[in-house]
Amino acid sequence: QGINAEYMGVRAICNPARQVSISRATFHTPRILLNSETDWKKELEILGEKFAEAREELQDARESQETVYFKDDIVSAQELVAETKSLFDELVKKLPSEESARLVREQDPKMRQLDEELKEILDLMH
Repeated sequence: QGINAEYMGVRAICNPARQVSISRATFHTPRILLNSETDWKKELEILGEKFAEAREELQDARESQETVYFKDDIVSAQELVAETKSLFDELVKKLPSEESARLVREQDPKMRQLDEELKEILDLMH
């Protein structure tokens, strides 16, 4: 039994063992157990936002393929993909091992997806 709370689309469940379970629907993080002393919720939220921004920028680059904006959109997409992956890697290092492993299992496919989408767009340049 625990206390349920939701803030800005992030759902947290606190239990008496002083652990927090966090999920964010838009980033599909079903359950990451974190110590309540640490504000991992905010970092997960930022990661989710960066992922969404990177996907959006990749889509913009795809749509601007035959325009003068294509090269600028690719540069923006590359930067956001790199920022997102860097943030993910930092978060994996900060989390305790069990939570880190769970985050990798759940979110690593999304990081690979960013790489694949970026590669497809870069291939359009050639």
